[in-house]
Amino acid sequence: MFFDVVIPFVTNIILLLSLSLIYSVYSIESKVPTYVRKIIMGIAVSIIGFIIMSYPYETIPGIFFDGRSIVMITSGMYLGTLPTIMGAITLTIYRIVIGGAGTIPGIIEVILPAIVGLIWRYKRLLNNKVKLNSITLLEQYIIILITQATVIAIGYLFPNQIPPQIINQLFIPIIIINPLGGLGISVFMLKNRINFFTTQEINENKIKYDTLFNNTSSAAFVYDPELKKFTDVNQTAITMYGYSYQEFLQIGIGDLNPLPSAEIDRLVAKALKNEQNYFTAKHITKQGNVISIETYSSAIKLAGKWVLFLSVNDISHRIEKQSQIEHMQLQLKTALASIHDGVILTDKYGDIELVNETAKTLINVQSSIIGKPVVHTIRFFFNNDTNLEKLIQQLSSERQSIQFKQITLIQENTNTNKYVDISLSPLENTAGDLSGIILILRDITVEKEQFEQIRFISQHDAVTKLYNRFFLEEEIKRLNTKRQLPLSFIIGDVNGLKLVNDAFGHHEGDNLLIEISSILSKAVRAEDILGRWGGDEFLILLPQTTHENAEIIVNRIRDLCQKSYYNTIIPSISLGIGTKKTLDESVDDVLLLAEKEMYAEKTKIGPIMRENTYQRLRETMDELNLDFKNHHQRCAELAEQFGTYLNRPQKEVKLLKKIAFNHDLGKISLDRNLLDVVYEDNDARSNMKLHVENGYRILNALPNYTDIANYVLHHHENYDGSGYPENLSGEQIPYLSRIMRLIEVYDSMTNDNNYGEAKSQEEALKLIKDDTGKKYDPELADAFIKMINQNS
Repeated sequence: MFFDVVIPFVTNIILLLSLSLIYSVYSIESKVPTYVRKIIMGIAVSIIGFIIMSYPYETIPGIFFDGRSIVMITSGMYLGTLPTIMGAITLTIYRIVIGGAGTIPGIIEVILPAIVGLIWRYKRLLNNKVKLNSITLLEQYIIILITQATVIAIGYLFPNQIPPQIINQLFIPIIIINPLGGLGISVFMLKNRINFFTTQEINENKIKYDTLFNNTSSAAFVYDPELKKFTDVNQTAITMYGYSYQEFLQIGIGDLNPLPSAEIDRLVAKALKNEQNYFTAKHITKQGNVISIETYSSAIKLAGKWVLFLSVNDISHRIEKQSQIEHMQLQLKTALASIHDGVILTDKYGDIELVNETAKTLINVQSSIIGKPVVHTIRFFFNNDTNLEKLIQQLSSERQSIQFKQITLIQENTNTNKYVDISLSPLENTAGDLSGIILILRDITVEKEQFEQIRFISQHDAVTKLYNRFFLEEEIKRLNTKRQLPLSFIIGDVNGLKLVNDAFGHHEGDNLLIEISSILSKAVRAEDILGRWGGDEFLILLPQTTHENAEIIVNRIRDLCQKSYYNTIIPSISLGIGTKKTLDESVDDVLLLAEKEMYAEKTKIGPIMRENTYQRLRETMDELNLDFKNHHQRCAELAEQFGTYLNRPQKEVKLLKKIAFNHDLGKISLDRNLLDVVYEDNDARSNMKLHVENGYRILNALPNYTDIANYVLHHHENYDGSGYPENLSGEQIPYLSRIMRLIEVYDSMTNDNNYGEAKSQEEALKLIKDDTGKKYDPELADAFIKMINQNS
């Protein structure tokens, strides 16, 4: 019974092998269109299925079993949709024709395996993510086994058509034989498929290799390191070196490269190990020409043997060009280094390619800026909304050089700026395309500073740093328009400048001018223009200012003078206002009115100011040295006594007393250090002698004291002409000066001072008597000695 069942199924399996053979033929490449081949395969599946169904194991009429399920599942797995559908339709029709009780289960036995096979095909066989070698025997067996078991089990669903005892009787043989047969067929077909695609891949790779090898622009070689010969070369190599293909197969690298063979072997060994894949060398062609080449090597395995694939390019022309470029770059760098201007070259993208040291110094960069965008490396400050990026865009489109003067260059990592003239020019290649930009920077910082200094000097007063007369005159012309009316002028004359110059020197006079300048600057508005009009005169231009508003500024100036911390004198300036109300009025006439007003004020406050200044000088003298005050007071008293003793007129006595009280006023102009030293060295004595001339100038500057100026000047003249400042003698010396000479020296000798310790009355009179006729008038000296002795 078992063998009766097994033999039909084994026969079916043998018939199924014909399907495998057909598939192997189907796998062979052919020029027949694919759809035609699929139709032929569908016909073959139908025929094989028909034959298999013709040799079934029939249990009872209309109920028989065969290998049709294996035909359909393997067809679905390997032959594809069209052959499978064609076979399924054919076998289904044939089963219907046969008829009998098992028709419906028989049809299911055709359709279900076909569906399972197709699903497996698309999920596994045709899935690019699944490698064919990963499909195992177990997977193939399980899919066939489960499908076969399912088909048989379906018979249980039709007990009225197929008795269950028949299924039970045939279940084990079918489950054993059909899946094993199906597995064999599946393995055969899978292996054929793997071989087919492997062969196809090899053929495709060979085509690609042949195409790449023969069509590349580089000379290509296959080199056998054991034979030390080339085993293949392309046409480019033949053309480059002049050898024929057969000649190349007889030579090796050593025949092209003049290096020693040991060195060539060493380099080949490194290439085989991929330790070095790029080489440059000199090669010799068949004609004996020397060419420069570069070689890229790759170790590959051909026919189980490691060889070198060499790609060689002739770079002789490139080397020559590179040498020319390097020579030109060297010349360019040498030229740039000798140029005092900063030069920066960029590529067409604006990245820096070349920069000289001058440019590096200008922008104050320490690290390399090659390859960096120029717009991010250099910062300019333009007076408008222009920036470097916009200029480069303009240059790229217009191809015209662009120049800017006196642009601020912001230096990196510093708080200082440079001033430069800049020039941008396009660089074009032979085709007229933009290849880069050249930026030239000329440092004009020193020139600009010098220019600014010159302009400042030309427009400003050296002492006060205010605008000078030249600038003011130009501004008057500019402001003399209807738009600026009413145009007011304030002209001022500094009070007491000559007195300060005479009393304290011109340095202190400059300080007074500076203080007045500061006061005026604080009083005026931002739109007003202030300048020094002359020696001690200042002018303020007030555009669009009425006379009343100008008076506000004048009052502000007077108030600031009273609040000044300047302590030599109280700063004072006489001011006058003139206002131009109509365009027809003359500026000169308006200025003349302002001057008249100024002089009127100066006449009014001048005497008061000078008297206040004199008192300030006296206070300063007393503050400098208390001995001066006591000395002057004693001299004044002694002068009154001596004048009375000499029976001089009362008016003359008062004048003599006035002289005595002011005879040392000139010492206020001396260096403060001289007022406290003992006059033992010649330099100190020489400097001290200047006080008579200083006193003369100070007193001459004070109208109430000009009457004593000449007497003060000569109160240190000696009777014999050895005194100072003019070496007068005898009657040449003013009479009151000769009297003052005795009074001043007697008080100095009888009191402690810079000349030494105080002497007794007797000692002082003896010294006077000894110098009578030399330093002192003999008649006046005798009278003075008698008066002192009488008073004692």
